[in-house]
Amino acid sequence: MTDCLLMGDSIAVGLFGALRAGGLLCALGARIGATSGELPSQIMHAGFHPLVILSAGTNDAAGAPLEANLFAARRALSGARVIWVLPYKRRAAYAVTQVAFRFGDDLVDLAAFPTRDRIHPSDYHTVADALPR
Repeated sequence: MTDCLLMGDSIAVGLFGALRAGGLLCALGARIGATSGELPSQIMHAGFHPLVILSAGTNDAAGAPLEANLFAARRALSGARVIWVLPYKRRAAYAVTQVAFRFGDDLVDLAAFPTRDRIHPSDYHTVADALPR
């Protein structure tokens, strides 16, 4: 049995490795380069997990229906505790925050962590340590 499910983009992939190194056994449904439009497929293939860590929005182009995609994904995760990882892109982070607040979910904001490329954190272990338990 796994402790959690990581979904979304490359940030979720990086967190998967950091959590695994820290002893958490999580399933991975994320894909490098994924957009929020891919979340329904990731959810469908992953099945139910009581804890989901979700990173999305970094790869969505301007004008993409980000908030609608996130809302639909969150509704599909009914019954799960969801922790959202806010991307460095502030417009996308705002959309993620709007959905998270609607559902009373937890947030971890990447803006609080150093980055070299304004996309990925420099150290995934510090982000993993900041996730609510």
